[in-house]
Amino acid sequence: MPYIKQERRPDLDKVVDELVNAVLKKGDIELFLLNIANFSNVNYWFERRIKRAVEESYKVDVKPNGDINYILFKYCKYNVKPSYNNYKSFMGEIYAAMASMKQQGEFKNEFRESAEWIRIKILTPYEEKAIEKNGDV
Repeated sequence: MPYIKQERRPDLDKVVDELVNAVLKKGDIELFLLNIANFSNVNYWFERRIKRAVEESYKVDVKPNGDINYILFKYCKYNVKPSYNNYKSFMGEIYAAMASMKQQGEFKNEFRESAEWIRIKILTPYEEKAIEKNGDV
């Protein structure tokens, strides 16, 4: 995330840390994203484990200007167990949050960019290594 200034990163890392501490389950990333987008002014934290991450995102004023991309990318890079299916599932939760949002907007666009950045910088190199190991189709 070259466009996130060094002095901003510690604040965003607090949100990443709360996501790590939450020991996320399937669907939690989608709920987290819907909460930080304040989707329909409804609190979606059905699981209290993501509440602190959502609260921290409000506290550090997370914006859809690269902040969300940084948070999702860093979480994925260091906390998602490397496998095609795990990366695909993580990106699927981002896309699910997008699908839940009927309106186009800056949050939806940021979610899309986040999934694309994860695909380019994490999934593609992972697939390239698998091609080297197992051969291409």
